[in-house]
Amino acid sequence: CDSVAPVWHHSYCYFYVYVRVIIILNILILCSNRFIIKLSNKKYTFWKIYNNNCL
Repeated sequence: CDSVAPVWHHSYCYFYVYVRVIIILNILILCSNRFIIKLSNKKYTFWKIYNNNCL
């Protein structure tokens, strides 16, 4: 992304950066969703075990 490049090259650079940011965000969201699901599953199984054994 150098300043001497033509305008279309600049817009292409911005587009490329934009796409990369979106991809990174998607990956982060997916990972955090998976993490949250894992956590809630653990909590759920914990409560199930607790209810079965302790009540």
